[in-house]
Amino acid sequence: MKHILPILTAALAFAATNLFGADVYDLEQIMYTNEQNQGMGQGSYYKLKLNSNSKIYLLDHLNNIYSGSQTETLGAMGITQYGYYLNGDKTDAHATTLGSNVTSFDSYNYYDEEGKQTYNRNAYYLGDFKAGSEIEIWMSDGTTTVGTWTPVEGAYTSRFLGRTDALNKEISVAQLTMYASTGNQVNFGLFTAASDIPATEGGTVGSPLPGGLQIALIAGLFGLGFWYVRRRKTIAA
Repeated sequence: MKHILPILTAALAFAATNLFGADVYDLEQIMYTNEQNQGMGQGSYYKLKLNSNSKIYLLDHLNNIYSGSQTETLGAMGITQYGYYLNGDKTDAHATTLGSNVTSFDSYNYYDEEGKQTYNRNAYYLGDFKAGSEIEIWMSDGTTTVGTWTPVEGAYTSRFLGRTDALNKEISVAQLTMYASTGNQVNFGLFTAASDIPATEGGTVGSPLPGGLQIALIAGLFGLGFWYVRRRKTIAA
């Protein structure tokens, strides 16, 4: 049992490495060079090139962790539908309203005049994809539909921001701008999980899984192993 901690530590590190996309996908970007008269240096068109079979979820972006007021979620930004292009082909749309494709990802606690409250972040199931797939994400507010890889003449539309989420700095945050309607700059996170049985080149397979389940399970095993080793040392002493 003396090797249990290194093994569990490695397992936890592996899960954390893959939690938000590291090594799961490569990010292909084309930086703005004013080729579409949209300005220079403000952003980039981008798509994901998957290195392994993966489930992909979009996450609401959280701009604070001190209240229940979130002004940058997909709903707050007016997004009603989302989907993807798979190797250049557009798929059917998912609705952002609560349903089979929307689940809770993580949460934080805050206090108001009624006491302790919990805010649950939404995760929006995009689909199961095979290794080698190239994914462009799109969103719509009912008037404007914007894709992450689709150039638009004269309009700034997309960029990949990095790690700026208020609750979890490890979440990769991207952005789409509803240029022809509200002008909202819609931030959203990306989450990937292993997928063993994608039935097609893309699309929905089965039902969404809770986002943090794998990490919680491995963290629990890590804690159990740590307690076991300490208990054996105490008994031996």
